[in-house]
Order: sequence, then structure tokens, then C-alpha cells
Amino acid sequence: MKFIRLFVSSVLAVAVLFLCSNAFEGQRRQLPAEDKIGAFTYDEPSAADNSAAEKERQAQIRAQEEKQRKEAEERKKHEEQRKKAEEEKKKKEAEELKKKQEEASREAEKKYAVDSDWFDDAVFVGDSLTVMLSIYAEAGEVGDADFVCASSLGYNNALWDLKQPGNVHPLYKGKKCTTFDGVKQTGKKKVIIMLGMNDIGVYGVDGAMDGMKEFTERMLRKNPGITLYFQSVTPMLKNKQRSDLNNKNIPEFDNKLKAYCEEKGYKYVDLIPAVSDGKGNLVYENCGDPDEMGLHPSMTGCAKWVEYLKIFIGKDEEKNKASKPENSVDEVSESSR
Repeated sequence: MKFIRLFVSSVLAVAVLFLCSNAFEGQRRQLPAEDKIGAFTYDEPSAADNSAAEKERQAQIRAQEEKQRKEAEERKKHEEQRKKAEEEKKKKEAEELKKKQEEASREAEKKYAVDSDWFDDAVFVGDSLTVMLSIYAEAGEVGDADFVCASSLGYNNALWDLKQPGNVHPLYKGKKCTTFDGVKQTGKKKVIIMLGMNDIGVYGVDGAMDGMKEFTERMLRKNPGITLYFQSVTPMLKNKQRSDLNNKNIPEFDNKLKAYCEEKGYKYVDLIPAVSDGKGNLVYENCGDPDEMGLHPSMTGCAKWVEYLKIFIGKDEEKNKASKPENSVDEVSESSR
């Protein structure tokens, strides 16, 4: 009996389970498919979709980086332009200030300048640069000064005999003569010399100095009682320098000439500040032949030359007056012996 009850219970349990299983399956079949609702569907992106999206993202990143690079370059460019404009402005202001200071200094120094009639007892001796000065002097800026000068003249060829072929001796009153005789004929006692340019190019600095010393001795023997003023050789344009004549060997000669004048007691006039750019080159506006030799003075250059010379002479005479005791008797200077 017990066994029968157990058997019946088992059969009933199996039946119940079967019925529940069928009922659940029927309900599941009745539920709508998720792909019809669409709320819970998610399709995994394909490899091609992933690749395209990544490419687009990388392109956007590169575009953004390129934009930032260009913006940085533009900022840098603007900053450089700003700095350059500021530097140019400061440079221009400094140049204008320097120019004003130089003009003020020149105006202040003009009070020392001698009058043009100081040159009535002077004679200028020189080469083609002094020939240019003689043309400028026609306006009366150097009084009644005389000129004994000739193109290509130098210390050395001034020593040549008057009959020597190829000589370049000057003319005085229409007649060729040696420089020494020309000065003697003028009767002037102030001899203002500028030679050496042609000597440097042919004989070098030392050869030019040797010629200068012999020239000076002969000039003093021929013209006793004169006072000698030696002017420096002026520089060339920066772009016209040559291997044998340039803005290196010209000042080398000038320095030796200055030292010799100081040793002997001759007057030495440094004209470089009057016509140069402060760096040893002839200023363009002071040059009369910029497209050719680049060393001859223009009329502007001559004007500055004469102005500077007048100031130098005036200062020199003031200095001499200050150094002389009152009621002293003038003595013959070494430069006049």
C-alpha cells in the first residue's frame, strides 16, 4: 500500500512538471521578437566601420594640430615683425639723435672757425682731390688762397725732374713747374698739403712715407719760413676699395704721417671725421665719383672739408695763444725752419 502511494505521487509530480513546461514554452512563443520592438537590439560595428571612424578621428586631430601650428607661426611672425619695427624705430631715433647732436656740436664749434680771409696767405698743394677743392674755392670760401695741384700728383713723382717724360707736375699761371717752385712763385707762407693717395697705390705705405719725408725736406729748403699743414688722406667708398688702395692702408699711412708731424712739429689735420661715416668709409654724399673711383670729393664733401679745416685752424690758434705767455716775442717754429 505504501508503495502504491509513492508510485502515484511520482506519476503526478512528473505530470505537473510536463504541464508547466508546455505552458511556459507556449508563452515564450507568444512573446514578440526583440528585433521587431527595436529597444534592445545592438549590432556590433564591423571592422570597416571601426577603421573609417578612427581615420576620421585622426584626421580631425591632425586638422586641429595643423590649425594650432599655423596660429603659433602667425603669432611668432607678428611678434618678430613687432620687434623688428620697434628695433628700426629705436635705431632711427638713435640716428636722428646722433645727427642732431653732431649738428649741435658743429654749430658750437663754428665759433672757433677762422674767416675765409685767413687763407689769403695760404697755398693748397695736392692731387686730383685738391683740384676738386680748387673748383669749390671759386665761391670764395677760402679767401684768396692759391692752388698748386695736379691730377695723379704724389710725394714721389713731385720729386721728378721737370724734363722727365711722363711727369705730372702742376701748372701755375699757365706754366708747368715743380710743386716747390710753384709754392715759391705764390709767395704764400701757409702751405696746406694733401698728397699720398697716388703714392700708396704705387709704392705702398712705407714707400709713400719715404717720398713724403724727402718732399718735405725739399719744400722747406726751397721755401724757408713757411708753415706746413699736412692733411690726412681721406677714405674711399666702401664698395670701391682696391687691393693696392683701400680703407685699411689709407689710415695706416695717415697714422704714420701723424706721428711724423708730431715728431717734427708740423701741423697735422685729420679730415676723416669731416667726410667719413664713422667706420672709416667715405660717405656717399661726400663723394663726387661714386660710379667710378669712389674717392674724389663732391661739392658737399668740399664744403665739409673747408668747414672742418677752418675750425681746426681756429682751435689751433686759440691753443697757441693760450700757451704763450703775455708780451712774449714770437719765435720761428720748427715747422718754419
